[in-house]
Amino acid sequence: MKTTLTDWLRQRRRRRHLRQARPAHRLPAWTALLLLIAGGAWLLAGHAQRLGQAAQTVSPSAPAVQALAAVLPGARLHLDPDAPFEVQRVGAATLLSVAGMQSEAAQRFSLCQPLQIVPQASATLGRSGQVVVSADPALPPLRLARAGGALHLNGLTAALRLVGDGAGPEVRRHGWLLGPGTAALAIDVDDSGACGSVQLRAWRPAAGARALRVVAFGADGAHAEVQLARGDYALAGAAAPSEDARLFTALQARGLLRLEADGLIALAPRELAVWRALPPAQRSPGPERWDAVVLDETARGLLRRLYSEADGAFVLAQVARFNSERRWLGWRVARSSLALLAEALPAPALPDAAARLLLPAAGDWEAWRSAEGPIELRLAAPAAAGSTLALTLAGRLQSLQGARVLEASPACLGPACTAPDQIQTLRLALEPGSRSVQISAAPLDISGLAASGEQAYRHLRVSAGQLVWHSAAGGAPAVAGAPWQGRIVDRAQTPLWQGGQLSAAARAAGLGPLLGVDARQRHGLAGMLGRLAAAPREAALTLDLLWQARAQAIIDCIGLAEGRWDGQACQGGQAAMPGRSAAAVVLDADSGEILVAAQGGAAAPLADWQALEAFERSRPGASPLRQAGWQHDGGAEHSPGSSFKLVSALGLELAAQRQGEIEALLGGQPLATLDRLAAARGFGFRSAAPSYPASGSGARITNYREAAPMAKAVDGRFGLAEALSFSLNTWFAWTTELSDASLGGQGEGGQPGLQALSSTGLDSLRPWQAMAHRVGFGRAWRLDGGLLPADFAWSRWDALQATAGGFDPVRARHEIRQQAIGLRMQATPLDLALVAAAIGSGRAVTPRLLAALDGRAASAAPASALGVRLDRIRQGMQGVVQRGTAAAAFAGPALAALRPYVYGKTGTAPVPVRLDGRVREDLATVWFSGYLAPDPAAGRARRLAFAVAISRSASSGGAHAAPLAAALLLAAPGQNPEQKGKLASDGGTGAVRERRS
Repeated sequence: MKTTLTDWLRQRRRRRHLRQARPAHRLPAWTALLLLIAGGAWLLAGHAQRLGQAAQTVSPSAPAVQALAAVLPGARLHLDPDAPFEVQRVGAATLLSVAGMQSEAAQRFSLCQPLQIVPQASATLGRSGQVVVSADPALPPLRLARAGGALHLNGLTAALRLVGDGAGPEVRRHGWLLGPGTAALAIDVDDSGACGSVQLRAWRPAAGARALRVVAFGADGAHAEVQLARGDYALAGAAAPSEDARLFTALQARGLLRLEADGLIALAPRELAVWRALPPAQRSPGPERWDAVVLDETARGLLRRLYSEADGAFVLAQVARFNSERRWLGWRVARSSLALLAEALPAPALPDAAARLLLPAAGDWEAWRSAEGPIELRLAAPAAAGSTLALTLAGRLQSLQGARVLEASPACLGPACTAPDQIQTLRLALEPGSRSVQISAAPLDISGLAASGEQAYRHLRVSAGQLVWHSAAGGAPAVAGAPWQGRIVDRAQTPLWQGGQLSAAARAAGLGPLLGVDARQRHGLAGMLGRLAAAPREAALTLDLLWQARAQAIIDCIGLAEGRWDGQACQGGQAAMPGRSAAAVVLDADSGEILVAAQGGAAAPLADWQALEAFERSRPGASPLRQAGWQHDGGAEHSPGSSFKLVSALGLELAAQRQGEIEALLGGQPLATLDRLAAARGFGFRSAAPSYPASGSGARITNYREAAPMAKAVDGRFGLAEALSFSLNTWFAWTTELSDASLGGQGEGGQPGLQALSSTGLDSLRPWQAMAHRVGFGRAWRLDGGLLPADFAWSRWDALQATAGGFDPVRARHEIRQQAIGLRMQATPLDLALVAAAIGSGRAVTPRLLAALDGRAASAAPASALGVRLDRIRQGMQGVVQRGTAAAAFAGPALAALRPYVYGKTGTAPVPVRLDGRVREDLATVWFSGYLAPDPAAGRARRLAFAVAISRSASSGGAHAAPLAAALLLAAPGQNPEQKGKLASDGGTGAVRERRS
């Protein structure tokens, strides 16, 4: 008799897997089988890998193909469109192919009121409500509103085509609006919230976009949106339930697996039959909860499969993952306490969701462990009198044996903490003579902390209160390959990475997050290069390792510890404020080559790979592995503050080309003239007032220390140079309003709430946004210099992938004023360094960090001229350093030779922060950005642009960030050796002083 392939595979899997050792009586409900998690990872990957190999050899695009097959099972597709959009009927389903296009950033709008989409040409004054501007004039005016459970599009014309899951002019969940030419709008409807919301993504042509966006709408409402190469595809037919799914269903049907009232999955004990056969007096408590289960031969066979075979081990691992994301009892021991312990610690374990309760921890700590029940720490010898043990406990302490609590301090610092003592750092006094410490604690409820993206490859879900098995496309995460064995060098050919690991010099220079603190770091540069099909042998970077190492020491000293850098070492530092970050970027302003990329705190916490990996998966934006110089998580702590006034100044210079009154304002006007112009147009600006508007009860913009523009006037005149030098918020807020065409040049009315579908949709109306985009703001830069292949699978947090700077939506005039002074937006040091580079060179440059791959040099991207007047901005930047907000930082004798060549701008963006259970209103993210002009006499031929940022500072950009930048510039290789080490305490590199903007 022939053995079927399925039978053969099952027998093979049974032979290859050992029986699982399980508890004799019961599985505690809250434990989540946490000890299975470490082994479950390879079971998940290995199990899916064997199934895939048994079926067929699949291409790297298999997950996308499988997702498409779930909507179009058994279909044969030919994907090679000639036009930007191609729509095919595939049976009862619809298939859309989008070619040569890329998506703008998604924009989300509440549906509590209708949404009007208007072409820019029709964005006239007087509209009210939610008005969104389309940059494509081919898209006619549209009105979107909820109607009967769907989104109704009113205004469709014969030139438009709506492809989606609705009927007629409606979208229920997903749709695409296709216009003539290249007009396209992706629509996604979300029912959550009081009224629901809609997410709109404008698509536009993109040179070099090779992959197709393929969207399938099934007849039953199913939807898939994937990226594929051109070609022919034969999709698999509807798949039969897997062995794992069938086992899960059978266990659930017989009552051997169930969802308990506490939200955890409970499993019948392996030895339930043995327990029942015992006399009642000999039975241990617990399994009586399973008295309703009928233990016939089928049920006993299911338990044997669950606890002894491969498909059962896979189900167990899924249950462990499900439960571990709902309850967690965690602990870690201080490394200084390890000598007290008699045995090795269990394997590290930290659920992804639990990382949201933590900050990346530095210091003397072992990795996090997870416990199923009471924690027992066996001691190497009877405890001596006076001996102490330090540990951190995630859970509610209930009882303690063998020790007593000497000191307990709250340690729950992550964004998901509801109380600071959910996690506590404990110092325990050991009882003399005790041989162990036993800790009983209640686990934490972490059921609401898992991010939606973490549900990939989770097969167990809860739907309508019922536990269901979900067949995830792709089956399991790919197994990581061997570490990349190539070499990475700096611009002087100094090795930074070789032999599959970071060099000691690179580690000391803080380059671990960039290159890879561990060979398994997927988003580090080494991990990126290892993902290439043809892995290179050597990569060269534009970094200067010598300067990088000095910058790392300086940023840790001044940026984090608020100390004083004496040219060789840090003096007078203190413990860094929790959660503080600091970063510095230096680049060649003419070529865009990045010379320095330092970030504070990069060295201390990187030994605990297991905890870092959890942060990478669950909170990449908060991870120390994030590239702080060019990546951000979108939070308020990334506002550039007054450093953005350089962009606002560029916007005013652009507006001056068509508005004569702004040209006059920039050159400097008598104070009385300023007041007359403002009053005539209805603006509340007054040169003698420290706030804007000068009167009234509404929101206002204020100057630092209530300074008035008239106090900073030169010979009774005030213009752009003075506004920059002394960072006058009120002047920038007023003049930016005056330049905004959506406001009609008047102090009241207009359309301040206009929004745009594309990033550049309002550029013709708002010149400061137009110039921001011209210098690269809003671009997700790729720093590979064009060396990586066009089809490289980029990820948002890859080391060479920058996060785009972005503007928050504006709905009122005050928010326009806030943007003029660098609030309601997110930026990175790279963004601000590029702005400074453009002002210094007169051209917008493209940044790059990768210089060469296997000897093939990066291509130089063309630089485009800014096309606006720059002398007044440069004059103001020099005034910042010589007499303005950064004058104290550059006043020392050691900086005398550099000072005439430094052009800069300070920035202070107040950000309330919750620390130690209370909100600190006195903290800010502080900045200093600018450029250093060439000085041939000193042998400095290059123009250098730079930016530094420090979060959670109790000072200002002028007093905290500018001293850091001064020390950074002084530490540049090639500076006069006699100047090194001579930084006086009043030279700007000392401790934080006066708070200035």
